[in-house]
Amino acid sequence: MTPSSLAPVIAITNHKGGVGKTTTAVNLAAELGLTGHNVLVIDLDPQANASLHLGIAHPASLGVNAAILFKGETIEAVADAIQTEVNPGFKNTHFIPGSLSLDHVEDHLRAYSPQPYKELAARVEPLRSVYDIIIIDCPPRLGLLSGNAIASASHYLIPIETNSQYPLHGVTDLHAFIHRMSRALNPGLANLGVLLTRHDERRRTCKAIAQSAKDMVGSILPIVIHSSTKVGEASVSRCPIRKIERDGRVTQDYERLAAHLSETLALQKNGDAA
Repeated sequence: MTPSSLAPVIAITNHKGGVGKTTTAVNLAAELGLTGHNVLVIDLDPQANASLHLGIAHPASLGVNAAILFKGETIEAVADAIQTEVNPGFKNTHFIPGSLSLDHVEDHLRAYSPQPYKELAARVEPLRSVYDIIIIDCPPRLGLLSGNAIASASHYLIPIETNSQYPLHGVTDLHAFIHRMSRALNPGLANLGVLLTRHDERRRTCKAIAQSAKDMVGSILPIVIHSSTKVGEASVSRCPIRKIERDGRVTQDYERLAAHLSETLALQKNGDAA
């Protein structure tokens, strides 16, 4: 593959928890997989919520996990970490599971890696010729894990919940962190924009927070994710929101988001993923 045909890598990042990172990662994967794209989700959150949502087996029971991506292992060893058994509804989707062992990765990188922010990029690069798109679910904090995700990504998006003012706190710090990582390690990184989540355009507060987010980050995705109790039901049931409410508003939101990103990124279909 030429560099232009390598799979895009999207880092979904925000150091605030509960803003919709994992919900977006798994439902975007489901929608892209449904349209025939081969998707890899990399779960860098030690809480492993994306892995719990996607996988049949509990992540703690798996022999290898995303920590292996930071330890200089060969591509063959990384391939062993890729999980292909997923819950119903996640067609054409594989994942590399998160684990509590990720909590120790940053200490390992500081102690042993000569380039602690570049380890993930070296492991991800060969996978870009196997999958059509790679989605990284980042941990809810700024540090070496998130920095590695930014350094290895081709694009990033920032979910921001609009029905509370608190997710806006620290967005300036987040954006400054991304720009520092990009300038130093990944100058080609592209900003897909802010993804507004739990959004209600009828509420004045939501509108105000959306405008503030645009002012801070610079761009807003044209698709928003509305608020729905079905999102929680899908998480408990470990399935895409589509299986809970096929024609529901949030299902349509993620369907539109996948279509928008497919067009924006000009995704290609590679055939069967390894």
